[in-house]
Amino acid sequence: MVKSFFSPEDESGSGKAGGPARAVEQLKSGGLEEHTKSWVGTGPNKQLTEEELRGAIDQADLKRISQRAGMSEQEVIVALVSFLPEVVDKATPNGSMKDLRNISSDTPSGRSSGMS
Repeated sequence: MVKSFFSPEDESGSGKAGGPARAVEQLKSGGLEEHTKSWVGTGPNKQLTEEELRGAIDQADLKRISQRAGMSEQEVIVALVSFLPEVVDKATPNGSMKDLRNISSDTPSGRSSGMS
């Protein structure tokens, strides 16, 4: 499911590129700037509520994620709230969005990046 959330491209054919950095930027622009800064930064992670995430995530993206993961939208929200802060924190050990921009869904060898 993490891989679905951090997908580098929207499968709708819109050509919307992204990946982890785009996902975090979307949440940031959706009103979670303080949260995302804490996850990327080196200090404590600000926790997220289901309501906050629902208000920040694009509904089309939520639907796409739930379809890919084979879960209901509510199950996706609950899962993302529980692990998203830690996943972003661990993916940015240097406290920089640059770390997220360097992550791809699959490594050149075809192995998963460890976040699926």
